[in-house]
Amino acid sequence: MQGKTTLSSTCGTVSSLVLLNIMMIYAAIKLVRLVSHANPNITTFEEFDVFDSSEVLNYRDQGLRFAFAVEGYWDEELKNDPKYVRTMARLVGKRKGVYYEEILNFHLCTDADYAEFAPPSAEGATMLEAIKENPKRGLYCLDWQRDGDILESWGAENWDEY
Repeated sequence: MQGKTTLSSTCGTVSSLVLLNIMMIYAAIKLVRLVSHANPNITTFEEFDVFDSSEVLNYRDQGLRFAFAVEGYWDEELKNDPKYVRTMARLVGKRKGVYYEEILNFHLCTDADYAEFAPPSAEGATMLEAIKENPKRGLYCLDWQRDGDILESWGAENWDEY
């Protein structure tokens, strides 16, 4: 080695360049996915037994309205083709210690449905207008006339009825 701290070789140089290129390509792919929001993580958080009350909360009486959509991530089009997508809204609870499930009725929101919603924020209003103006987008609204009475909350999950 004659006092040198490194030894260079053609094989080592080529290997280093190949590894450097692989790392740069990997970093570029990860950066593009990060910037384009590809593969978003959907996180769910459930907090059980928050309320310990026997008071019944009826959502229709409170004026609560909400809407949902199943849209494509890239094209932002409503996915409502029954050949490919089956969208369900369900209510679960417990009666006399036995769990139950009820399928809720919903439909594409109409102007009358949108009128029942509380006024959105400025950003939300812009997004809502974009959804309403695009014929390939839309929101589903629950059928409050039919299912409004069963949309209630009371009790805690460890009770015999909730």
